Amino acid sequence: MSSKGKPFVTSNGRDELKEMSEIYTNRILAKAWDLALKDGRPYIDKTYIEKASRQIHPSSNAIAWTLRILLLIVFPIIITLQITSLLLPEVLAFPIGLQISLWLLPIFSICFIMLLSRVFWGFIS
Repeated sequence: MSSKGKPFVTSNGRDELKEMSEIYTNRILAKAWDLALKDGRPYIDKTYIEKASRQIHPSSNAIAWTLRILLLIVFPIIITLQITSLLLPEVLAFPIGLQISLWLLPIFSICFIMLLSRVFWGFIS
C-alpha cells in the first residue's frame, strides 16, 4: 500500500509507480527540449537531458556534491589518520598478527574508496 492508503495498482490496472516514472520522464524531456531550443538546436542529446534532470531534481546534485566531498576530503583524512596511528610506538607492543591486520585496514579503505568512485563515477562527474 502506498502512503495514502491506496494500493499501488489502480482500478484500471496501471501501476502507479510506472505512471509516476512516465510523468517524470516527460518532464525531463520537455525541459531538455526547452534547453535545446534556447541554444538554437532543433534536437536534444545526452547533455540536454542531463542538464534538464539536474534542474528538475536538484537533490541529486546535492547528493553528488556530498559524495565528492567524502571522496576528496573526508576519506583521505581518515586514511591518513589510520596510517599515522600505526606509526605510534604503542602499536609495536601489539602482537604481529594484530599489527598486520591493522596495516590492512588503510589498504582496504583505499580499495573501498576506489570501488565507491568507480560505482558512482557517472553520478559524481
